[in-house]
Amino acid sequence: MLNIRRSVLALVAIVALTIVGIVPAGSAVRHAASGATEIGVTASTINIAVIADVDNSFAPGVFKGVVDGAQAAAKYVNANGGVAGRKLKVDFIDSKLNPNETRNAIITACSQDIAMVGTATALFSGLTDLTGCKDKAGAATGLPDLAALANDINEQCNPTTYIIQGVSEPCNVLKGSRTLKAFIGPTKYYLKNVDPALHGLFLVPGDLPTTVQSATYQVTGQTSVGIKFDATPKVSGSNTQADYTPRVAAAKAANATYVYDGSNDRAFYTMRKEAKAQGLSTVKVWACSLACY
Repeated sequence: MLNIRRSVLALVAIVALTIVGIVPAGSAVRHAASGATEIGVTASTINIAVIADVDNSFAPGVFKGVVDGAQAAAKYVNANGGVAGRKLKVDFIDSKLNPNETRNAIITACSQDIAMVGTATALFSGLTDLTGCKDKAGAATGLPDLAALANDINEQCNPTTYIIQGVSEPCNVLKGSRTLKAFIGPTKYYLKNVDPALHGLFLVPGDLPTTVQSATYQVTGQTSVGIKFDATPKVSGSNTQADYTPRVAAAKAANATYVYDGSNDRAFYTMRKEAKAQGLSTVKVWACSLACY
């Protein structure tokens, strides 16, 4: 049986490539529109859902950058001819760092959008809603999920999820110990080309147990190849610059040469702003995780 949603995934992939500039806007993807061919596709628009944690009390605005980026990219694509004779429409659905809101967002996206693009949720919920999403013909073909950040292993291993990050642990491990993979290529580069004795701070995203867990194996991975961490303070999306005062003070006291942000962009620029205010000048490498970008 033809999987209709997946048959249009190639088009969605072209949309994503156009967004990041790999496929020039106005290239061969601009064909005449041919009506409402699938859920999320009308004669004039291609509707994609951006599900991201934004409005919440734990880490306010944590993934707002993903939404801003998708909306700006759609504006650019549409200004340059659109895709397949249609305008790209971004439906932002706030998952609010809440598993129930995340599940409701997936259900909503299934009902109105061709795919989820740029998904960034820390508390993924609703795997069956994602895989069981029905197409226009009523077949449970699943909803394509081109994720910007998949923190949950269930989302990472979902057959209709396409992620830009690696899968950090094996899929379908039901019991016993798990082996996690940390990306240490950049770390090795820093040690080889900047300083073989880098040491400093790892900023752990400490708002939730799941966010802390996302950093623990990265700390271990970087340590295993030669980074020495003088401190691994927990940070929060709600922190102000004043909250970074003791963290920068700790870096200054240790003459830190390395600071790695395992949290988001807010943590990164706030740490750097406070570092400038305190005159922290020994750091040779400022690095950050996928969530920072």
